[in-house]
Amino acid sequence: MIIAETGGSRRNIYELFGNKKTLFKAVMQDQIDTILTKIQVPDPATDPRPIQQQLEALGTAFLTGLMAPDALQTMRQFVVYASEWPELSREAYAAGPAILHARLETYLTALAAKGDLVLADIPTAARILAEMLKGGLDLEALMTHQYTVPHHKIEKQVRAAVDMFLNGTLPR
Repeated sequence: MIIAETGGSRRNIYELFGNKKTLFKAVMQDQIDTILTKIQVPDPATDPRPIQQQLEALGTAFLTGLMAPDALQTMRQFVVYASEWPELSREAYAAGPAILHARLETYLTALAAKGDLVLADIPTAARILAEMLKGGLDLEALMTHQYTVPHHKIEKQVRAAVDMFLNGTLPR
């Protein structure tokens, strides 16, 4: 597919990347970087929007990136090779989900420090929020071979996830 897309040759690809694993790692990292650069985690100290709007913007960027056709195709391939290259799985987690979770932890910590949210376990809350945002849309797209998820479906999922998350974390 890469040769067809770039017009190069197998020899050129292997000269640049060495082997299939290194090539796949580069493609995977590119997809992760693309998704992460689109996710702007708000600064609660300076962002004037309500928390719900901040989280909806963050969630929409995250889910839109994750559900992009190229990202889905890379994830499908990743599933195929994950058992063959377990160290690549660990690297992918550290380069993607772990970074997202850390960013969410920082954000949620700032909100909790201001008294805007009450969270007993911020690292767990960050992971739960990330999973709520996905809401199974990623798994559905991967397993049904959907290559496009309508934006309105993404927005609906994000709104519902943020609403449910905040209703469990707002001060009483």
